[in-house]
Amino acid sequence: MLIAALITALIGFGLLVMTVQSGSDVYSWLLIVDAAVGLGFLVADIVIKRRRRQDPPED
Repeated sequence: MLIAALITALIGFGLLVMTVQSGSDVYSWLLIVDAAVGLGFLVADIVIKRRRRQDPPED
């Protein structure tokens, strides 16, 4: 999940450059959607890691 969040961050950077250069609203909306998806991946990764720490080891 962390890799997916990093990939969406790179895509977001590209979209940010495109938004600044073109001034189009389409790139702005895509950037917002990409940021939300990346944030979702990051939160999911944090939740999964916390769950793994709290689970007792099975013997």
